[in-house]
Amino acid sequence: MNVKFLGTCILTASLLFSAAAQAQSAPDYASIIEQAHQKYKSNHDGKVADYIPALASYNPN
Repeated sequence: MNVKFLGTCILTASLLFSAAAQAQSAPDYASIIEQAHQKYKSNHDGKVADYIPALASYNPN
C-alpha cells in the first residue's frame, strides 16, 4: 500500500464519519419552532405590515 492510497483512504473515512455525525445531530426543527411559538405567542407588539398591500387591511385585533 502506498502513501497516496493510504491518505485517500483516511480522507474518505474522515468525510464519511463527518457526514454520519452531522446526520445524527441534525437539529429538531419542529421542536425549535414549537419552543419559539410558546415563547413569543403572547407578544402582540408591533404593527401590521402595511407596506404589503394584502396585509395593509388586516385587523390585528
